[in-house]
This record gives sequence, structure tokens and C-alpha cells, in this order.
Amino acid sequence: MNLMRTTAFFTRSVRQDSRLISHHLLRAGMTTAILVLFWWQMESYGMQSSSGGEFASLVLIACYWFVTLAGIVHFSTAITEEKEEQTLPLLRMTGAGPVSILLGKTGPRLTAISLFLLVGSPFLVLAISLGGILTVGILSAMFALLAYTLALSQIGALASVVCRNGKNAITLASLLWAFVELNPLFYSIAVEIIPSRSTFGEYLHGPLSSIPNYSLLYNLSSTLYTVSDAVATDAGIPGIAQHYFSRLFSNRVCFQLVFAVCLFALSWCLFDRFSDRHAVPVTKSVRDRKTSGGRVHQQALAWKTYQHITGGTIWLGIRIVVPPLVIYGTLIGGQILSDFGPIEWQATHITAFWLGGLLFFFNATRLSGRLLTSEMSEKTLASLMLLPGSTPELLLKMALGLLPAIVAGGSTMMISTFCSMATDSSFELLELLIEPAFYVPWAAFAVILHLQVLFSTWFRYGSMPLATFIVVTVYILVLMLAASGGGDGEFMRIALPLGLLVSSTLACALFQRAIIARVNELVS
Repeated sequence: MNLMRTTAFFTRSVRQDSRLISHHLLRAGMTTAILVLFWWQMESYGMQSSSGGEFASLVLIACYWFVTLAGIVHFSTAITEEKEEQTLPLLRMTGAGPVSILLGKTGPRLTAISLFLLVGSPFLVLAISLGGILTVGILSAMFALLAYTLALSQIGALASVVCRNGKNAITLASLLWAFVELNPLFYSIAVEIIPSRSTFGEYLHGPLSSIPNYSLLYNLSSTLYTVSDAVATDAGIPGIAQHYFSRLFSNRVCFQLVFAVCLFALSWCLFDRFSDRHAVPVTKSVRDRKTSGGRVHQQALAWKTYQHITGGTIWLGIRIVVPPLVIYGTLIGGQILSDFGPIEWQATHITAFWLGGLLFFFNATRLSGRLLTSEMSEKTLASLMLLPGSTPELLLKMALGLLPAIVAGGSTMMISTFCSMATDSSFELLELLIEPAFYVPWAAFAVILHLQVLFSTWFRYGSMPLATFIVVTVYILVLMLAASGGGDGEFMRIALPLGLLVSSTLACALFQRAIIARVNELVS
């Protein structure tokens, strides 16, 4: 009976999973990315004897990031979609236990994400013919990615069990992934900050020194075992079997498997507690926000977006003040505690600029992705479109409410830019502003926002990584083709950036028309 329930949940989850990013679209994107890497490999390393190993490493990186980005979105919504649709109590009424629901909901997602590895398998086999890699290296790398995918599925399942909605589950799963996969970065920071003579410092340099070895992200190349074992080959079938077994089940792979089992057991233990807590529908957090008792803003839609999507004035101040304080405090405090000598202000400003740019990007894409999805989930989009004015005017008013929060998210970038100008007399902002290439990243950013809003009307989750991947890939391809075509300096500095700016403007206009048409279709 439990097996039948698990199979039923498996089939139902496959049908519901179609509302997420299309698997066929992701596989096509992954194949395109690997083909681009193959072309790049032929251009760069075609005359080297170890080009196969280099190409296999690039394929592994592509597989890793595709599995990670798609897996976090898919696995984190396994249980939360039932909570959001208020159907989890109905599943419990069928007599299904936590194990059946967890297996039935995560099984199809694990199967779908694992198929990404099959997309990269033919290219890894091709890498063998290019030289520099052996069959055992390909097998060990693929097995390591499979074990990583299993662990990632249980990270997402745990986040989906604990959280109430998909957005919170994706955030929690991303944090758990960063804790596991970015541990070499945290370990290196801890080694620099904590004195080696302290008690915890002795543990860091002793028993805990092997922590970075369990991160697959930092050890992808080591999974490609490239040295043959002639002794094992001469030992016959038992020696070959032991040779392959030792390479497949490395310490890192065993850690991933044990970690996945522990996370599944934790999800099983917490399932009943959190499913009971989330069984009663809870209205949106908008009801708890204190709004002004005064007259509503003249632009009612902009005011609504500003208050209920961006968080209002309180979150506006937080976006302006908190990121610069945290980033600069961490960078300066780390240099002081690590006894690096005098503070490198210029390097600090540059690092703060790039970290602030990442925060600006994630803040802007997160807000723009909620522009229409919040109205669609609350079933209020049709009501908004009944207000006086055309659809483009109403959408423009809604988008205007996001601008203060988006601009406020770039406070760290603006502060670091002004500080760099103050500390470096050779920094000429005016010369930078008159260069067409300076505006190309901003044009790509605008295209990403428009494409993300368009994708959010089709996909429930994952519109941001999909739009970012498409736009960044297109821009990189254009730049690589222009560079391989032998363009001179003036062409690369002026003509190509101007062409990208014009094409980006046209693309934004086309996406705007597509968004308007899609909204009219949804409303009708």
C-alpha cells in the first residue's frame, strides 16, 4: 500500500513539476553551453596533448552549475507547493506517511535533474578521444556528480519541509548549499582570523583541516582521475574491480551519501511537526504591515508596489544603510584581525564594489520577479487591469514602485565608487562615462529584468536564473565571435558596444510588447 501511494505521488509530482522551468529547455541550454565550451576548447587548447582533460573539466563545471541552479529550485518546491495550494492535509488524509510523501515528491525531481548528467555524458566520452583523460576518471566524476545531486535533493527537501512557501525554501536551500559547498572559503577565513595557538585554532590545523576536501565545487578537477594503475590491471578482475571501487567511492562521495541519508532522516522527523504548523492557511504577510493612515498616493499602483512588494520605507532604509555597513565592516575588520598591516583602501573599495554589485543584481531581479507573480498568486491581476488606463500604463505604474528599492540596493556600489575617486587621484569617472562599453553591462541587466518578468508569467519559479543564463550566454557568444573575427581596437571599443546597446534597446522593446500581450492573455 505504501508503495502504491509513493508511486501515485511520484506521478502527480511529475505533472505538477511541469509548472516549473521546462526540462527540455534546460537541457537544450545545457547542450548549447557545452558546445560553446567545446568550440572554445578547440580554439584554445587544440594543439595540446591534454586538451581532453581540460575539456572534461569545463564540461564538469557546466554540469555542476546546471544541476545546482536547477536542483535548488526544483527540490525546494517539492513540499511547499502542496502547502501553498493547501493540499498537504488532503495528502495526509489518504493515510500516506512522511516517507511516502518525501519519496514520491523528491523522486521525480531527482530523476529529472539527474538526466542533466546524461546530456553531458557524450561530451565526456568525446574528451577521452582528445587525450589526457581515462575512462575511470569519467566514471568517478559522473558518480561524484550523482552523489552530489542526491545530497542536493535532500537539502532542498529539508528546506521544503521546514518552510511555508517556495521562496523561503529556495533561500534556505541556497544557504545550506553555501554552507556545505563553500566551506573551503569559510575555512580559509577562519584560519586567517583565529590564532593557531588557540584551542579552536589547533583543531582547525588538526582534525578539521580536511574539511575543504568534502566540497565538490572546489575539487571538481580531482574527480577526473587521470593516472592509470598498471598494478591493478595486471592483478586481473579482482584488482580491476577494487581499483574502480576505490575511485568511485572516495571519501567525498561517501560523505555526500551519508549526508543525504542524514538529511532525509531529519526531514522525516520534522515532517509531522511542520506540516501541522502549516496546515492552517495563513494570509499574506501584507496584513501585518503597518501602512500610513494618511491619503493614498496619487499613483495608487506605484504606491501598492512600493508598500507590499518592496516593503515600504523601512526596507528602503535598510537597503541603503545595512549592506555598506556589513560589507565594509567585514572587509576592514578582517584586515585588522588578520594583522595584514595597513588597510588597503583601494582594494577594499574594489572588493566592496563587486560585492555590492552582486547584492544589487539579486535585489533587483528578486523584486522584478515578484512584480507580476504576487498579483497572479493572489488572483488580483485581472482586477488591477480593470482600472482606468491601458495595460502598458498600468504596468508602467506598477514598475515605478520598484525603482526606489532597486536604486537603494546599489548604495554600496555608489559609496565604493566615490571612495575610490577620493583615494585614487588617477580614477577619472568622466572618461569612464563617455566609453560605450561602460553601458553594455547595464544594457544586459535591463534585458535580464525584462526577460525575467516575461518568464515569470509562465514559470512559477526559476525565471531569474533562466533569464540570466540566456542573456549572459548571448552576450558572451557575441563577444567571442567578434574577438575571433579579428576585430580591431576601434571596433571592439566603439562599434561593437554601440551595436550591443542598440540591440539591447530593441530587445527590451520586444520583451515589453510580449509582456503586455501575455498579461492581456492571462486577464482574458
